[in-house]
Amino acid sequence: ADFSAYVREHPLETDYALLTEYLIGGKGVPVGVHAYLVDAEGTVAYAILLNSHHKAFNDVDPKAVNDCTPMVINVMRDGFAPSGEGK
Repeated sequence: ADFSAYVREHPLETDYALLTEYLIGGKGVPVGVHAYLVDAEGTVAYAILLNSHHKAFNDVDPKAVNDCTPMVINVMRDGFAPSGEGK
C-alpha cells in the first residue's frame, strides 16, 4: 500500500515500477523474497512471494542478497512469457 501511494504521489517516467524486498534470516541468509510491480497509477499489476516452499527459490538456494535479484527477474520473465515459452 505504501509503495502504491508513493507512486501515485511521485509520477513515474515509465509505465511500471518494481519494488523488491529481501527477507534476511538470523544468519544473514535470504529466507524470502517479495516483489511488487505497479503501474503508473500505483495499481498492483503483479506480485510474487518466494521462499523455501517454492521451486524457483529452492532452485537458486540464495546465500546472499545478490542471489535474489536474478531469481526475481527469472520468475517475472517466466510469468510474462507467452504460453509455452517460459522455463
